[in-house]
Amino acid sequence: MALVALIHPELSFEPAYPLGLACLVSTLRRDGHRAIGVDLRMVRGGRAMQAVAAARADVVGIPVCTRNKETVFSLAREIALHCRIPVVLGGPHATLCPGECLSREGVAGVVRGDGETVFSRVVDALSGGGDAALEGWVPRSAPASPGGCAREPDLDALPWPDREVFPAIAYAGHPLRRGLFAPVVTSRGCGFRCSFCAAPAVSGTPRRVRSTGAVVDEILCLRNRFGITDVLLEDDQFLENREHVLHLCDALRSAGVPVRWHLPNGVRVDCVDQGILRAIRAAGCASIALGVESGAAEVRASLGRPCDEGRVRDVVRHAHAAGLSVTGYFMLGLPGGSAADDWHTFRFSRAIPFDLAHFSTYEWTPGCAIPERCGRRGTDRAIRAAAYLGFYASPVRIARLTLRGDIAPARAGAALKRFAAWLGEGVAD
Repeated sequence: MALVALIHPELSFEPAYPLGLACLVSTLRRDGHRAIGVDLRMVRGGRAMQAVAAARADVVGIPVCTRNKETVFSLAREIALHCRIPVVLGGPHATLCPGECLSREGVAGVVRGDGETVFSRVVDALSGGGDAALEGWVPRSAPASPGGCAREPDLDALPWPDREVFPAIAYAGHPLRRGLFAPVVTSRGCGFRCSFCAAPAVSGTPRRVRSTGAVVDEILCLRNRFGITDVLLEDDQFLENREHVLHLCDALRSAGVPVRWHLPNGVRVDCVDQGILRAIRAAGCASIALGVESGAAEVRASLGRPCDEGRVRDVVRHAHAAGLSVTGYFMLGLPGGSAADDWHTFRFSRAIPFDLAHFSTYEWTPGCAIPERCGRRGTDRAIRAAAYLGFYASPVRIARLTLRGDIAPARAGAALKRFAAWLGEGVAD
């Protein structure tokens, strides 16, 4: 039996529950290992190493994304140097760029793709002083032949994510809304090929779905055991399979699940229609985020998100009629674009009656179809600030959001801090 330290690195200014690590904990425990969790938001670099060393961990696991890779590489080097413990990297960047990860000092190997089964077997091998030959495992000794990615074929065969090592309740508060929130996934993978997105390369195709019974039971457990009131369904593309969505909605209604649920991951507008909106609302969905991305129809088409303005407007109108809150997701600084295009996207966001809007700065990631050096990067700070200020600096909008419960009056101070962070997040210098 080995002791594994799982480290949750910072990714953005907003805290996020480490669902992937929680999944690893469950399979590690199933296979007889123990695990501790270290969140770098709560325990900074030096103290993180102290916690790992004090626990006498046998193996360290850290997920790495392109955005936080240098932080993770530095941490891996320090742990290997001072604690003499093998460090295994997983997550999107390890899946897509194993060679780069293995070139960094202190990295014993990487897990590509789904990590549950593979990582547990790697822990068996490393804690015993050996190695493993597994699909998805790339040891430092063989960086030139990374092989394929591990994919879990039957998601129902996996145990539910552990919610204790990284305590569910510690992450359940929302900075703006009342309630206790927790993430759940009903599927892995995505069959679409949006040019800016690496999800198919990271999570695989075709999409694999969990049984509706397993999803309903997990949500009920979150409610009964942890008091969760709101569930975030964080699938890469929840609405990809209409039949599966309707089946899940039927199951949620039949079970009388006493929670609200939300679709925060930017669903495709062309997957939404009145029937879907009515079905998800009747099953307890309270909000939906639409991945619109750009104000220009030709840009949306080039990104693999084809829809005209009329379709976007109709979907928002029908969602409101069904009783759903609607968020629009937009990207500024897209390759080949200009400041004028960004201003057009901002004006488009205000022309459609979204309840909330987010304006992110385009960041290239490995695995997407857009070439790394294609077009410009980043966007002007003034444009992004104007987009947020222009969208939210409206007493009527704020009053409407408060009445709908999207902003709790008691958390006005937190809302202002979050808004200020939005302005600065991801803005190029």
